[in-house]
Amino acid sequence: MTTHPVCSFLRSRLKEFLIRRNESVRWLSRQAGLDYAKLYRLESGEAKSFCFFEARKLLRFIDPNGWRPVLEEFYPEESRVLREDVAFSVSEQQLEKLSYLLSSEHVYEFYLYLTENTLTSNDIARTYGTKGLELEQLLVDKGIVEKHESGYRGILSGVLDMPSDILKGFCQKNIELIDIGLPGSLGGHYGRAINLEGKKALYKLFSNAWREAIAIMEDPAFRGDDVFLVSLMLGGIKSMGVCSEK
Repeated sequence: MTTHPVCSFLRSRLKEFLIRRNESVRWLSRQAGLDYAKLYRLESGEAKSFCFFEARKLLRFIDPNGWRPVLEEFYPEESRVLREDVAFSVSEQQLEKLSYLLSSEHVYEFYLYLTENTLTSNDIARTYGTKGLELEQLLVDKGIVEKHESGYRGILSGVLDMPSDILKGFCQKNIELIDIGLPGSLGGHYGRAINLEGKKALYKLFSNAWREAIAIMEDPAFRGDDVFLVSLMLGGIKSMGVCSEK
């Protein structure tokens, strides 16, 4: 696997930043809200790739005035597509809330029930009983949902810039919840080795489809009672391991 050119650039900038401040990689991981192991591999030269969102978060911390041109140079497609979509970076507090939603299928399913329906306490009690009311209050107390006259607004509204492990976690939860036999459901799997131009073509295709899907689901004309889940995940794999007998 070839090394993405952004890794060498980020490694150099990261080292300069830490030397100037006489700080460690672990300190930077805490301050910037980035995974320590990923930063360590980047700093040591082991990293072969670094995703757009993590590069964005790192650069905004170490170079708050010059991060955008760097992203546009190394991630031209991602910068173009996501410039207006990314609402905010996930803070440590928000990360804790997102992690709690992933703590069990029951919690995530109940969150979807709350945020995608116009509900009252009586509605929750009829469907989930006392335990439902207790969980509703817990989600409100944790700041995961906000209660309004028209219903509940959840923390996932508008959040795109989340760590890759959290994003994969929500994709996995959606896969577990989707009933592929229901009308409108669609599933597929495909894998093939492709070149850089192929990657760019696929990225453009699916990023445009993703934007169109969000626009449809947010259009008031299409709002209804059925919760419909959409997850998107495509990309290269970290490495090709070889199994052998000794």
